[in-house]
Amino acid sequence: MKNIFFLLFLIVFSVFEIFGQEQIIPEKRMFQDENGRIFVNKALPLYFKISQTPGKNSEKKLLVSETTPSITNPVYLGLEGKNIFYSPWAVDTITKKIVIPKRNVLFELYADSRSPKTTIHNNVTAYDKKDTLYFGRDLKIWFTSKDELSGTDKIYISINQEPFSEYHYDTLTFEHGSNYILKYYSTDKVGNYESIKSVTFSIDTARPMTNLVVIGNHIGNIVSGDCKVSLKSKDAFSGAATTYYYLNNEQKKIYTAPISIGNLREGRHVLRYYSEDNVRNIEDEKIFEFFIDRTPPIIMEEVLGDYVYVDGKAYTSGRSQMQLTAIDNRAGVKAIYYSLNGKDWELYEKPFDLPRTDDNVRVYYYAEDNVGNKTKFDVNQIGGTKFFTSEMDLEEPIVKYEFQGPKQEIFDTIYVSSETKIILKAYDRQSGIDYINYQIDNQTLEKYSDFFRIEQQGFHQVSIFAFDKVNNLGTTQFEVKVDNTPPQIFVHFSNNPRFFENKKVFPVGTKVFVGATDNATGIDRITYKINEQSVLIY
Repeated sequence: MKNIFFLLFLIVFSVFEIFGQEQIIPEKRMFQDENGRIFVNKALPLYFKISQTPGKNSEKKLLVSETTPSITNPVYLGLEGKNIFYSPWAVDTITKKIVIPKRNVLFELYADSRSPKTTIHNNVTAYDKKDTLYFGRDLKIWFTSKDELSGTDKIYISINQEPFSEYHYDTLTFEHGSNYILKYYSTDKVGNYESIKSVTFSIDTARPMTNLVVIGNHIGNIVSGDCKVSLKSKDAFSGAATTYYYLNNEQKKIYTAPISIGNLREGRHVLRYYSEDNVRNIEDEKIFEFFIDRTPPIIMEEVLGDYVYVDGKAYTSGRSQMQLTAIDNRAGVKAIYYSLNGKDWELYEKPFDLPRTDDNVRVYYYAEDNVGNKTKFDVNQIGGTKFFTSEMDLEEPIVKYEFQGPKQEIFDTIYVSSETKIILKAYDRQSGIDYINYQIDNQTLEKYSDFFRIEQQGFHQVSIFAFDKVNNLGTTQFEVKVDNTPPQIFVHFSNNPRFFENKKVFPVGTKVFVGATDNATGIDRITYKINEQSVLIY
């Protein structure tokens, strides 16, 4: 349906007479149509003449009024439209007798002083923006003119200040992207003419442009579930009128406010959109593929250094550090925050020391990704954070030792033999003993398992190192002297022997006295036996 936008009662175009550009002025005249009706420009003077024959060259006599000579010759018609001149009474042209019933002989003459009116038409919708009229592509314009009496004679047009030329009722086309001043008017067949009308307009063929803005936490096309999508259209000429969008497989909608995506599931989605300007230039459809990320980062803790889990309880030492690691396979990790024992939150940047002043340590922590998702846990959840707890073990183990086998303490010296077993023991009331090392003099450090012996004669220093399960160290030392030299035995007889065949011979009743000496630990006991008898203690 073709849109008619120029109506006389709608002030759409500025209509005014242009004095600066020459208008083609028609001559005032009379006009007789095909029906014999005579139209006279009302401004023309009239003279009435009569003739006996209808021919152009017949003799004519000027009529003179005896009654009103001052207002005749010339006569001006005062009534717009039909004027009646008559002669009483009508005579039959054949019988030459008065026609009965009597009636007048009437002559009609039409006075015309009114200008024709021109209407401009177009085939596309126009848009008025700040007193500038815009048309879209493929604009066509044509004119029609109407005159109530004598009828329209000609229509004149001027494009961009060119001289007026006659419009031949064809369709005007216009170049895309240009500005135009179009002037026009009409004349009728008795020389009345219309004031110049003018319309200024531009041809807008540029497509609008729509910019997409994500409102809320996002990084690239990865967005959080609470984001909104704003579509802002702009057009350099007539202005953007309407923006349309399709979300996934939904029906087309008109954009009126930022699009909420809160009800969409996590995953990939597609938003298609385009704009149409006020003269129906349509933008090529654009596509925004995005991923809704509702999954928070995964966060893991690791104790660097001393850490053990014993009987359902975690132990750390004053040397322990906490390392936090978070991963997020979509938006990426933005930051990790931690709190020691419920105190102020701090940004995690590198492994940090666990506090040494508290017997029990509790570390709260959470991670946030680049679209605002924060770590949440169903287990051990406190305020949306995960926590780590441990008991601080700062006490060193208690180390003891004992001997199994020969041992003698003389003054401040402990004497043992190479057969003496040295047994080491250590105790820790928290994390427990991990292992024990020992060192004899400056020899290689040995790991203690069951017991050990010292075989080398002489004085020795033994160092003991006991470690608990968080590497607290307890130490002690002791000295021992290894006595591997046996005592010296002395035998005395109460009588002197005689020698017979190189043998000592004692008289009956001789008594035997036995003694022994030892330079280290002294004599414990002396035993003896005679021939094959049992061993007896001396």
